[in-house]
Amino acid sequence: MPETSVSNGVGLTVAKILTVGVCLIVALVILWLAVPRAVAGAIMFGSQNTLIAARRGKVVTPADVQRLIAAQRSALAWSDSGESWIHNGYMLLYSTIRSPRIDKTVNRAAGKALYQGLSQMPVNAEGWYWLAVVRQRDDGASTKVASALRMSIFTGPHVPVLAIVRLRLMLRNWRQYSVDERNSVYRQIQFAWSVSPDGVVNIAVNSRNDWPIRIALALQPDDLKKFEEMLTEAKSKLAK
Repeated sequence: MPETSVSNGVGLTVAKILTVGVCLIVALVILWLAVPRAVAGAIMFGSQNTLIAARRGKVVTPADVQRLIAAQRSALAWSDSGESWIHNGYMLLYSTIRSPRIDKTVNRAAGKALYQGLSQMPVNAEGWYWLAVVRQRDDGASTKVASALRMSIFTGPHVPVLAIVRLRLMLRNWRQYSVDERNSVYRQIQFAWSVSPDGVVNIAVNSRNDWPIRIALALQPDDLKKFEEMLTEAKSKLAK
């Protein structure tokens, strides 16, 4: 009996040591995963408002943009999540979007960041749209632009914030779509019209290729009539 008791005691002690060891390893793994994200979060803490403002279309000073990009680079050294790469690519693109001349170096850097982010987070519709913009600025209308736009629509066909900007780029790349693929463009026109009729009219005013809009809206005669009236009024104001 005493030998059995000693044996059981040793067994319990070993089990406790193993349990503590496993718990310690799990805690270290969690800490190892959490610390880089915490550091990255701390680095980005003071710059998040700039990112939010830029994504909402507000004017952000060049100095704030550069500070944000620098913070993103530092944060990526600690935690390179797909979302972080996509946001970095967007801000690099944003930093040159209003420039009269395209900075090829920055544009390529934006493309690489977006591609890296999308390889980790391929269902990000905004990321695919921004990659399409990078490609448009790099090569003009092309199959590469159309391909990125297809992925943007596939991953997020009904994203209100993308409705107008994505449609504008799709119409610029109209020739890159096959006859069958153009049906998806028509559906995007209908969606954009439901989100912002003024936005669709603005595209038509500034585009030589407005007939796809008419085709898409022809299924709803009232919508087509309203579009024609708004377009006539917009062109009249522009001519004054």
